Amino acid sequence: TPFWLQHQGTLMADRSYNGGSSFGQDVPAVSFWCIPQTMTDQATGAATRFAQSYTATAVDPSNPQHMGMVFAADPDNGPANEARVDLGDAASQFDAYVLDSFVGASNLSYSGQYLHAVWMEGRPGVTDVYYNRAALGTFTPVWDNPDQMIFTQPGMDHRGSRFANVVSNGTNVYAAWDEYSGVDFSHLIYVNVSNDDGQTWYPQAIPLDTHYKGCAEPWVTVDGSDHACVAWLEWQNVGLDTDIYVSYTTDAGGTWSSPEIQVPTTLRAFDHDIASFHDYVLDIHYVYLVWAETTASGGSTVQFSRSTDSGATWSQPTRLDSATPGTEMVYAPKVTCDWNNVYVCWQDLRSGTDDIYFNWSNANGGGGWAGEGQIDNPVSRDYMSQIECGQGNVYVVYESDVNNIGGNEDIYLNYSIGSGSNWQGSRRVDTGDAPGANHSCCPRLTVGGGDGTPTPYIVWMDDRFSATPMTNWDAFGNHSIDGGATWPPDYRIDVGTQPGTSDTWYPHIAGPVACYLYRDMRSGVGDIYGNLLSWGPDEGDIFYTESFDAGTTWLNPPIRVNDDVGTNDQSHPWIDIKPNGTVDVVWYDNRGDFNDQNTETFFAAMLPGSGVFSPNQPVSNQPIVAPAGGFWIGDYIGVTVDEVFAHVSWADNRRELTLYDAWYAPIENPLLEPYGACCLPDGSCAETTALECALLSGDYMGDGIGCDGEPCTTGILDEHGSLLPENGMCVVDGNYPNPFNPSTLIRFELAEDTPVRMAVLDMAGRVVRELVSSPYMVAGRHVAKWDGRDGTGRAVAAGVYFCRLEARGTTSTIRMALIK
Repeated sequence: TPFWLQHQGTLMADRSYNGGSSFGQDVPAVSFWCIPQTMTDQATGAATRFAQSYTATAVDPSNPQHMGMVFAADPDNGPANEARVDLGDAASQFDAYVLDSFVGASNLSYSGQYLHAVWMEGRPGVTDVYYNRAALGTFTPVWDNPDQMIFTQPGMDHRGSRFANVVSNGTNVYAAWDEYSGVDFSHLIYVNVSNDDGQTWYPQAIPLDTHYKGCAEPWVTVDGSDHACVAWLEWQNVGLDTDIYVSYTTDAGGTWSSPEIQVPTTLRAFDHDIASFHDYVLDIHYVYLVWAETTASGGSTVQFSRSTDSGATWSQPTRLDSATPGTEMVYAPKVTCDWNNVYVCWQDLRSGTDDIYFNWSNANGGGGWAGEGQIDNPVSRDYMSQIECGQGNVYVVYESDVNNIGGNEDIYLNYSIGSGSNWQGSRRVDTGDAPGANHSCCPRLTVGGGDGTPTPYIVWMDDRFSATPMTNWDAFGNHSIDGGATWPPDYRIDVGTQPGTSDTWYPHIAGPVACYLYRDMRSGVGDIYGNLLSWGPDEGDIFYTESFDAGTTWLNPPIRVNDDVGTNDQSHPWIDIKPNGTVDVVWYDNRGDFNDQNTETFFAAMLPGSGVFSPNQPVSNQPIVAPAGGFWIGDYIGVTVDEVFAHVSWADNRRELTLYDAWYAPIENPLLEPYGACCLPDGSCAETTALECALLSGDYMGDGIGCDGEPCTTGILDEHGSLLPENGMCVVDGNYPNPFNPSTLIRFELAEDTPVRMAVLDMAGRVVRELVSSPYMVAGRHVAKWDGRDGTGRAVAAGVYFCRLEARGTTSTIRMALIK
């Protein structure tokens, strides 16, 4: 299905408390990626039927605060997989930072099965470099929990880290940054390396500069093999000339050249960028450097130098621009390479305003240059350019005020289909609002596509949803499936908040399919979030979300209702809730047809407190045959319920292909199995079923018997009947229910006022979720709740977990069973 028929959406909810006379504030329930306007036949590619999100809602008769919604959405396509990345601290606890879009270096890198992210964060006090990675084995990236601090340098007078950036190749990951150190706040250059896809890092960061002078902006590159190079700016004489120095490795980071190597410069160098490439045929390790350099007349030029031996020696600089130098005439050059082709763009002020210029070296590894040319919109301010290439095409993205001279800016892209020649003209990328209506800025891009057609992906900051211009930025993205020629409506990336409500800063992008990283202020300070623009053949699944506070907050991420394992589509859901709280859902389902055309009516129920839907079962006893021509007659399905049955009706053409009748079937719900108190072997009490109690080797006390009376309590009670901590300080005296799904309440006792930390651990002893972290809690009984989710907010797998309580050096642990 063409991409432009797909749309991102947010499921909104509102409620009336006066019979519908008036409604309150619209509340976003969950963001999703709608299924296409037409579903497609997997075998032929032909359209099969119209289908959109088709939301439906119901209120629980037994609890008016409980509401449920169902909708059809594309689970694979779109940026709906947002997750927090800086997982070593609580959200809103410490401020985190990423690089701004002026530089070419990135806080995000992609290699094989992992995303690699670095950022700067003061946790607590001094700013350090932190790292996390996300596995990309599925369409949803899963970030490690917790993250890692990768700057560790014992004995150093550490004052803070800056300019962290990362690159990766194969299983090797390299991160570089500069450090404030000592009483004079010297800037030192450091690198750290992982050789196992970011799982472990060198125990100590590696210092690269030996001059101990003012150093900054250590950008790192890797050339496709085990060779990497770091280039930085250095002030040998503070306030005077700035030089460029490099250090390199040829053994995947094991050793680095020392002392550092100076790249030839004349006056003050600034705004440098670096790229590298390994020519496997000739076994040449190219490294390319560009920078802006001041002139004696007070202007500046763009300079280029290359190394053919990984960074050991460097050519004399080559000037790439030809303008008459004036004050800050050129600046911010960026470089990229594609085999032996080298491409450079930069900002140029020769016309009196910012323009984008380009120069290229074709198939000679920077040995000769074709000549510069202007590639941006004429008569406008164009700047913040970035450059990437892929499969013979070169892409330059920038922000431009061409639609609102002197005011709001849009995102534009120009591209070449001839490795630097044959520029196709600028295209507007931020296509979701009117030209010049709002401010779009700070773009970054990557290039993917492995089928012969390169796909440029772009991300930027956008204030279109903010009530006040230039505030409450959102991250937006777009991509072109025809190599850059046309751009569909754009889409929002930071989908975890309501649009225009919090600042999202400086989004980064990486990977052959767009992966995103950005700083988000939704918690009051900067936290790091990631997302992924993922693709898949399944165009429609059924999702359920619910609220237990009358629609104020909603379950996010939602629960998948259909349990098929293939790529066949589901659509047109409907919902009702029984008087006992059981949620019933019906929908149209194509799982029985290999060609993804013919449809059956399916049903599933979710029992109260279970958190999962029952095995799906067909309601109709034969398929509804898809009509010719790909047209679908409409949303003709429904369900209403009583205490025992779900009464389902649907449109069915089994009697005649082009005529439909109304059909009906009752579906009896799964029974609610009785619960009672179960005395577990560790002496704790859990309210569960008799079968589950037996599986846990417990003693079942009988249906309807609760744990409130603590029939299984062992230990010493105080004068109030409360269980005293066994070690005199703290005890966890059970959780209810146990087993549980999706949440459980954990009871614990403190003998005196004390600092407390409570965490959920997995079977390997790893921290899954920190539940309590308090510098002071009063003595007595307390209750904590675990919702079955890890520190990223994702539901964990079924299994046995431990709850560990720590207070003044003493611990108490219980076992909990999560069932699904």
